[in-house]
Amino acid sequence: MELEKPRITNNLEWKIDVDSDIDLEEVELPPLILQTFVENCVKHGINGIPRIGQIKIVCKKAEGRINITIEDNGTGVDLKYKNEGSQGLKLTRDRLAMFTKINNADASLEIHNLVSGTKVVISFNI
Repeated sequence: MELEKPRITNNLEWKIDVDSDIDLEEVELPPLILQTFVENCVKHGINGIPRIGQIKIVCKKAEGRINITIEDNGTGVDLKYKNEGSQGLKLTRDRLAMFTKINNADASLEIHNLVSGTKVVISFNI
């Protein structure tokens, strides 16, 4: 996010919260899963909005699953993107499918429009 900050027209704030009971050395997620959505938050969601852009990433452990939520206060996601996706979204879905197959991880992905912004939830069993 630090690398993206100079590229946008407004200020950018972010917060990352990870449950203390999640061992970051033990839990692995395929590369470019989170990065794709954080990059979209910056480039398409909050760039150019008339307020400070905010991104919040929360990692929680519940009922044998890791739930990662990426939320921004930007413009929301186009329904066409949400349903059909971009090449980046397609590749991310493919990576999650491969992750599920290799690790029996039961990974899922949800994209939600908010009143102001977008919320992405990635979940997988541990």
